[in-house]
Amino acid sequence: DWIKPSDPLNQQDMDSVRRIADAAMKEPLEAMREDPPDWWVGTSGAFNTLRTLEDPQSRWGTPREADAFSKSELLARCEALSVMSKSQMHEIPGMHPDRIPYMAVACTLIRHMLDRCGGVRRVFRSRHTLAEGVIAHAASNGGAGGGVWEAWKGLDRMG
Repeated sequence: DWIKPSDPLNQQDMDSVRRIADAAMKEPLEAMREDPPDWWVGTSGAFNTLRTLEDPQSRWGTPREADAFSKSELLARCEALSVMSKSQMHEIPGMHPDRIPYMAVACTLIRHMLDRCGGVRRVFRSRHTLAEGVIAHAASNGGAGGGVWEAWKGLDRMG
């Protein structure tokens, strides 16, 4: 399955996104069915854009702090954006023009993954990728080795 999306996305495009995601993330999805996550952290440009659309002041927040989404607002916004054309997205105040080409696909994927991870209660946006966070934590704790493991352990339900 490969997608060459229409503008706006049609149902076939959305079904393709879901099939591709399910195939690409089969093992993590199976693990999440056994132990569903409570929290979900998004680190992509799509999450940055979605957070800025929800709260334009969020781009000026403390970069080391994750921003909480309203899960219901995130899902509603993703549902609306997933069926918009690129020209419609250009009209949205705060929509970064570099994000427009893939925003509908990203929103379809986000909705699908939140559906697959049914128990997620809270969603956050981090300005840093997971790898950056683990590396920064390890560096602040004397380098690799135990520092990396401790950073990963800290992600286990934030505990």
